Amino acid sequence: MYKSTADVFGFIGGLITSMGGIPQIIKIINTKKADDLSWGMLLLWLSGMSMTTIYGIMINEKPIYYNSLFSIIETLVIVKLKIKYMNEITYDLVV
Repeated sequence: MYKSTADVFGFIGGLITSMGGIPQIIKIINTKKADDLSWGMLLLWLSGMSMTTIYGIMINEKPIYYNSLFSIIETLVIVKLKIKYMNEITYDLVV
């Protein structure tokens, strides 16, 4: 298989995988709640994606480092939202 064809598959697969955090971000924004996401998972995910990004840069594989970098940004957004909503109290009104 040609490298450019493999890169296309890498970019598309990585993009689909990386987009997995978008529904979580939307849910956090809508519910203003992220306490069900563990810090351990977020830390491990961020560490793993950081290592994968560095690896992609070291071997000069753009599909790897671009998609990993996108996942890092996504995870940092989730962390920011978790911190933002951590101490807020939400009141549900029952009518």
